Amino acid sequence: MPKLVRCPAAAAAFFWSAAANAAPFCVVKAYETNCWYYSYNACMQAAGRGGCGINPKEFPTPLGGAPFCVVTGYSANCSYYDFIACQTSAEGRGVCAGNPERKGMQ
Repeated sequence: MPKLVRCPAAAAAFFWSAAANAAPFCVVKAYETNCWYYSYNACMQAAGRGGCGINPKEFPTPLGGAPFCVVTGYSANCSYYDFIACQTSAEGRGVCAGNPERKGMQ
């Protein structure tokens, strides 16, 4: 019978790499995209001359049906009908994005 070899370091590395690719914010540069960030501010700091965007694979389930959402590392509050109000609310804690569940807002 084969013996199971336990290697905590390998398991941790696998878990970390899987989780790192699943974060909601991504640094986007001309040569790479890294979705490792759970806060928009951390993403912007890491971006340097690049940009920071939302990982569409990890967009939180939108709460609300308004056209604009404040997206943080853990939620998408879609209660904004005005883009400027959305941006103001998102400042320092997330980013304002179009509600992906409304046609034409992606």
